[in-house]
Amino acid sequence: MFFLIAFPFFSERCPARACDPSDFVLDDFASRCKDLSGKIRDTELAFRMRFPDSASRSALLLDAWLSFFLDHGVTPPPIYASMPWPAWENGMRSLGSRIGGLGRGEPVSPEALDLMTLPLELLAQPDHLFPFQNALATVTRRFEEIIAGTGSASDALSPAQLAADKEIGQSFALISGMCENAPALRARLSTLYSSLTALSADTPPNNTASAADPAGGEMLLNAEDRRALLELHLGSLRDEVEFLSPIAFWQLQPTASPTSHP
Repeated sequence: MFFLIAFPFFSERCPARACDPSDFVLDDFASRCKDLSGKIRDTELAFRMRFPDSASRSALLLDAWLSFFLDHGVTPPPIYASMPWPAWENGMRSLGSRIGGLGRGEPVSPEALDLMTLPLELLAQPDHLFPFQNALATVTRRFEEIIAGTGSASDALSPAQLAADKEIGQSFALISGMCENAPALRARLSTLYSSLTALSADTPPNNTASAADPAGGEMLLNAEDRRALLELHLGSLRDEVEFLSPIAFWQLQPTASPTSHP
C-alpha cells in the first residue's frame, strides 16, 4: 500500500538514469513499451472485474513503469533524440501520474485507457509514430491557415469544403488508422468526422444570400451565419486535436507535413 501511495511522488523526485546510446536496442525498447501497454490493460481489467489478484497485477505494472521511467523518463531514447527533451519529460511524468492513478484502483474510462496505452504502442513503432505526429501537426497548421484566410464572412469555407479539405481529411484518416488498438479513440474520431460530413450536406453554398428557399420555404444561411458555422466545426476539430495531445506529448510546436519524417 505504501508503494502505491509513494509512487507518484517517487516518479517526480527520483532522478532518472539516462539511456546510454551504445546500449540501446530498438527491439528491446519496443518490447518494454508493448509490455507496459499490456500490463495497463491487464490491471484496468482486473480492477474493473474485481479479480482477487488485482493488487499483484497493479504491483507488476508499477514496478515495470518505474523501471521504464528511470531509463527513459527524462531523455528520449536515441531513436527519438530529435524530440524536445522538456516536452518528453513532462509527457512521461503525466503518463506516470495516470498510471499511478490506475495502480491505486481509480476508475478509468475507455478513452482514458486508450490515452495511456496508445502512446506506448506508437513509441514501439517509429514508422507509425512519426506519421501520427506529423498528421496532428498538419491538422493544427491547416486550422490556423483556414482561420487566417477567412478575413471576412464572405471568405468563409462551407462545412462541406471543410470536410473535403484534403489535408484535414487525409490527416484524420491516418490518425484513425493508427488507433486500431484504441477502439474508444477510433470511435470518437469516426463519430466526429461523420457528424461533420453529415451536417455539411444540409449547408447552402457560399454564394447563397439569406433568403427564403422558394421550394421549401426554409431560410438559407447568410455569409455571417456560414462563418459562425465554420468556426463551430473548426472548434470541434481543434478540441479533438487537443484531446489527442497527450498521445503526442513529445511534440512542442507542430510544423511538419503528414508525409515528411523528422
